[in-house]
Amino acid sequence: MNQVTDDYMAVRELLTLGNEYCYFAENQSKYEESYRLTFLQRALAALYLKGSLLPEILECDTAYMQRFVTEENYEILFNEMRERFGKNDLFHTADSISGDLIEHSLSELLCDIYQDMKDLFITFSKGLEAEKQCVAYYAATWFQERWGKSIAMALPIIHELMSAENPDMDLE
Repeated sequence: MNQVTDDYMAVRELLTLGNEYCYFAENQSKYEESYRLTFLQRALAALYLKGSLLPEILECDTAYMQRFVTEENYEILFNEMRERFGKNDLFHTADSISGDLIEHSLSELLCDIYQDMKDLFITFSKGLEAEKQCVAYYAATWFQERWGKSIAMALPIIHELMSAENPDMDLE
């Protein structure tokens, strides 16, 4: 097996998980709250792991990376998620330098992950070699700059929501 095939294998594995995440996000209204939280916990952890294993691609013709998720698509998904999370959608973190509280939306973090995964999946599915290379480049770059950080912020909140949902859950 050559290096390009190995690189694309890691990207394919990420995009397989990413596609499942996107399907879930698009169909979240079909699921019970406990299933939604369990899915998010597991899928986001797996996406983070796969993102951390992506190869470093040094070049990409940016003309091959397109955005497919429209602002309207994003807003519809965001509003549905925000409605589902309700009062649990907003949370705060402390700025590491000033200590000021910063407000975040769990729905926004999850929609940002969705947007990147969906755009990467659609571009990769076109099958052109240059597009695949560009997807590998952007998957790794966006992991470092965006969706990896979003997952790292979302997982502790999802963990807390799962704990609050099942206060008597025996973990042994």
